Amino acid sequence: MILFLYGQDTYRMRQKMNYYKDGFMKKYDPSGFNIAKVDGEKATIDDLNKAISTSALFSTKRMVIIENLIGKNKNKDVSRETMDIIESQKNNDNVVIFWEEIAEKKNLSTNPLFKKLIKDARVEEFKLMNPRELNKWVKDEFNKQGAKIQDEAIINLVGLVENDLWQMSQEINKLASYKKEQLITTADVVELVKGKFDDDIFRLTDTLAHKNKKQFLKLLDNQFASGANEIYLLTMLVRLFRILLEIKSITDGNNHLSKYSIAEELGLHPFVVEKSLEQTRNYSLDELKNIYQKLLDIDFKIKTGQAKPRLLFELLAVEI
Repeated sequence: MILFLYGQDTYRMRQKMNYYKDGFMKKYDPSGFNIAKVDGEKATIDDLNKAISTSALFSTKRMVIIENLIGKNKNKDVSRETMDIIESQKNNDNVVIFWEEIAEKKNLSTNPLFKKLIKDARVEEFKLMNPRELNKWVKDEFNKQGAKIQDEAIINLVGLVENDLWQMSQEINKLASYKKEQLITTADVVELVKGKFDDDIFRLTDTLAHKNKKQFLKLLDNQFASGANEIYLLTMLVRLFRILLEIKSITDGNNHLSKYSIAEELGLHPFVVEKSLEQTRNYSLDELKNIYQKLLDIDFKIKTGQAKPRLLFELLAVEI
């Protein structure tokens, strides 16, 4: 049996893989001795052949978990030869799980192994949930812990954390433990949850909008002093300015669009749209394009080692 779990939502993918793994251990292999895990990014064809073809010991079946072979293994021959191994073992009783983190499906849709798995395996795709699905998922998770939370608090929590279910699960545990059997409110979420776009990130964009270089550098110092990572700050600024640019592009000259219609069109949470709309009023469309391009240039220079991140941030303040 071949299972193919893929998508952007790695948290639910991991949960499903553990579900299959636990079920296999319960039914066939309590010791877990016949479960093999292969790092697909580094695996050679010999590694894969050995893992998939080896017979089970003291059990009727063997489980093989192969992670990120398609998207991260740079040897194209490995994917092609893996197809041959799968074909030769199609009557084998072993359970093979391909677990693949895929940012965009179109990037791998032409890969032969991807196409074969889509066609022949038992496939489960894990897309990022939309806000409505995410709200329900969060509420269900609180219910599992016996915790009570206001609907408004859920909306704010989802707006802060978005689709990062790894962080979301931690925030749910923290809130549930903090309030125990008490009702979790919006105030609790604001106090305890550090969002993807916290107020400090929005304040940074405000200082750029008003060309307040001194305040921008001061806020940067505060972020670094509190232990913020430069790459994290850049990632947040790039993402926020991309959102600002997208919102400005569809609202420029059209002030009648509601935050809900904008959120639906761009696939964002209304909470994020509402806060971002306030920001877009500080910029022209050309200014947003200019800043966004400068941030992308900084990202490139950091990744290619052309300059220190701190210096690039300071230059950004000077140039704007």
